[in-house]
Amino acid sequence: MEVFRAVSQREVAAMRSASAHARSVPERFEAVVATYAGRALRNRRLAWALVYEPVDPLVDAERLAYRRDYRENMARLLREGIATGALPAQGADFAAAAVVGVIAETLVGPLSPVAGVTRSEEEIVATIVSLCRRSSGWPTGGVLQPDDVGAEPLDHIHLIAAHAGPAREHCATRPLR
Repeated sequence: MEVFRAVSQREVAAMRSASAHARSVPERFEAVVATYAGRALRNRRLAWALVYEPVDPLVDAERLAYRRDYRENMARLLREGIATGALPAQGADFAAAAVVGVIAETLVGPLSPVAGVTRSEEEIVATIVSLCRRSSGWPTGGVLQPDDVGAEPLDHIHLIAAHAGPAREHCATRPLR
């Protein structure tokens, strides 16, 4: 559990650092999302173990605390965007939970030990950032765009079904366009 806590704190610190180096609220949002996704993709085995691997209930409680902390940080960013008029009025806590869920669920396939062929890390990160921007209501035209690297939003989502099982299979295999 101490290892999980230490690694989780390191990941949250990396996202805060990325946010601190960006100028505008939309750039900070993108930096946080891209940092989470990029770091997970660069260390797939560790990310899989931290986020998806079945664990002891005590470690699972730590996992939920980490996600709660991440969601609260994301909600703060969204509230800033709402306050500055960059985002439409919305429930920042719910939107932040949705963003965290989008990132986690979209990474299931690419991080899976049985995933097979997937897109490049750059394509996956750009797609996740774009999807998170749109789902939160940020204007299009951010720093990272899937079209810049040839990705189609959610094109790789079918990989979720390969490891997630039948509970997600019916909705994970259909394109969402």
